[in-house]
Formats: sequence, C-alpha cells, structure tokens
Amino acid sequence: MNKLSAGKEIDSMCTKCKLELGHLIVAMVGDKIAKVKCNTCGSIHNYRAVNKVPKATPAKKTSTPKIQKDMGKPPEVLWEERISKAKGTEIPYGMGKAFKVGDVIGHELFGKGVVLQVSPKKCTAIFRDKERIMVTAN
Repeated sequence: MNKLSAGKEIDSMCTKCKLELGHLIVAMVGDKIAKVKCNTCGSIHNYRAVNKVPKATPAKKTSTPKIQKDMGKPPEVLWEERISKAKGTEIPYGMGKAFKVGDVIGHELFGKGVVLQVSPKKCTAIFRDKERIMVTAN
C-alpha cells in the first residue's frame, strides 16, 4: 500500500510553471495533502490535484506532429542529424527563455540538444540520449 505522507512524490498542477509536473509533498493536514514543492522550479504552493479525466471537448492542438521519417530512428541518430543541420550558437537552457525550432540549447544536466517543436509554455528537444519536453517562456 502506497500511503501518502510528507516527503513522498506526487503529480500536481504547478502554479508557477502552469503545467502538471512531479512535486514533493511538504505538508499534510490529516490525510489530505496541503502543500507541495515543484521538482522543476522549486516553488512551494497549495496542492492542486491533476485532472486525469479527459475533457468533454478536445483541446486544440497547437504543436506540429512529429515528422514521419523520424519515427523509429534511435535518438542518437536523430540527434546527430539535427546537430549537423543546426545553425547559430548554443543557447543556455532556462525555463524563462523562449526558443524556436532548430535552436541549439545547452542544458547543464542533459547536454547539447536541438529544439524540434514549440508549443505554449514548452518545447520538445532532442538530446543525445532521448527526446525531452522542456518548460519555456513561449
């Protein structure tokens, strides 16, 4: 049985990032979660449950779908192709920065990556090991 308590991880809506992200439980009131800390931005806020029930009307998709020819390629091969085609200097990654498709970003943990897609408040980037969704200012 996985009983919830302070120090455990849970998904919550982050009020700063405006995304559903992993959080650390920091305060409980009885058996209810009161406060959580975002694992991405570090902000502490009231717990907001993640709505797992699909919405009645589908959300409007703003990002472009993955290119079919890239499907099935290992991430390292796709990364090598995108890095060789990328132009410009490497931009250090930051959650408050805006990126565009084709930008080369430098992440302190994941290394060098290339932005594949941009959508509101996030972008998809390919790194040597895998594709990741990154929080942005877009």
